Amino acid sequence: MRVAIKDHVSSSGFNQLYRFVRAARPQGRPGRDAYGKTPHVGPVNSWAVTLLATYKSLKEDGRQVRPAGPEEGGALELVRFAVAVDVMPKDGISGPQGQTIERALPSLGFADVHDVRVGKRIELVVEAPDPGTAEAVVRAACVRFLANPVIEDFLIHISGPEVG
Repeated sequence: MRVAIKDHVSSSGFNQLYRFVRAARPQGRPGRDAYGKTPHVGPVNSWAVTLLATYKSLKEDGRQVRPAGPEEGGALELVRFAVAVDVMPKDGISGPQGQTIERALPSLGFADVHDVRVGKRIELVVEAPDPGTAEAVVRAACVRFLANPVIEDFLIHISGPEVG
């Protein structure tokens, strides 16, 4: 999945948004993030998704997108959201774990159980300015890495901001 940023925002709007979001990102050494790691560069990365989601949420709220300078006290305030992702095989796809469980259940006295599918639950914490941006970041991670969209569906659950 590729995100064409030019399709979503004008050139001047993108430049303003870039400065706006860039001011909120933690700064590290050049070419590295605040944690000393080299950031991933690819067709879709969480930073680009965050940028687009922030632009869309600000535009939908009717607020004007503009960079926040140091005199305004910074830019975006990031909040930690607890996120759970449930990944399950699509309907009609049975994995080897589900088949094994389905074969074993009748011998344990559960003859009425059928169509067993085994999935996974992934829990993580996302720092984002709002729940919509957090969901966009997690959705991009699911499409690229956490789930196989060809054979798996995923459901994202976001709980309120973490306090403390």
